[in-house]
Amino acid sequence: MDKGFAMAAALGTVLYAVQKFFGTPVASYFGLRAAKEALAEFRRTGVNPYAPKEEMHGGAAPKETFFEKHKKFYGPFASLTIAALFSWLAFVIGKYTGLSATIWALILGAVMGSTGLVPPKILDHAKSSGIFNVGVFAVIIPSLAKIKVSDLLVLSFNTIMVFIVVFAVLFLFFYILPLWKILGNRNLAMGVAVMQLLGFPATYLVANEIAIATGETEEERQVVNDAIMPKYLVGGFATVTTFSVITAGILEKFL
Repeated sequence: MDKGFAMAAALGTVLYAVQKFFGTPVASYFGLRAAKEALAEFRRTGVNPYAPKEEMHGGAAPKETFFEKHKKFYGPFASLTIAALFSWLAFVIGKYTGLSATIWALILGAVMGSTGLVPPKILDHAKSSGIFNVGVFAVIIPSLAKIKVSDLLVLSFNTIMVFIVVFAVLFLFFYILPLWKILGNRNLAMGVAVMQLLGFPATYLVANEIAIATGETEEERQVVNDAIMPKYLVGGFATVTTFSVITAGILEKFL
């Protein structure tokens, strides 16, 4: 908006608003095909090849993290202070390194979360994630303020063209070209690729609905969940939570 790209800002907002409507049918379609293939193999062999392997901990319980040992000190205000501190730190580092503050926030969040020094899902722990989500949405909505009724046709055309290109590229790379071999299944690879348009919890809901729609018994539904759910969830977290932040943070500098 500050650079005068009102239509580009509005297009981003529209894409964000409708991407799940475009992505869900495609993710469901290819997920259903992958589920039927998994069930055919299960019914033929009677073995669930997708069942998660139990991790061995040698009988010892995992060690408590620093947060778990000192949980009583991590109240809502303390958690908000920690989140604010690292948000400010991300902006400071971003200012002096030239790398987007959002990327640094992602890095710092991943580091602190993996060390166990802070609560997992710290804003949920502070009972504040809802209000922050409202704030995020409130930031992007004003981008529509400068759009005229006559611009809606252009926006609609651009939106449709973006999704046509997205699905064409995904189909080329993850269904026709051999990149699908990473997951070993064309349909599953295509379904996972579309997870970039959904994100959590839509990734979970779609995978769960596929299991309910295809499995005739509870055991069959579990087979489908084991075959699809982890890949859909990880695909969504990797693309929406991580890769999109990095990509947007880099492209932001080109403005």
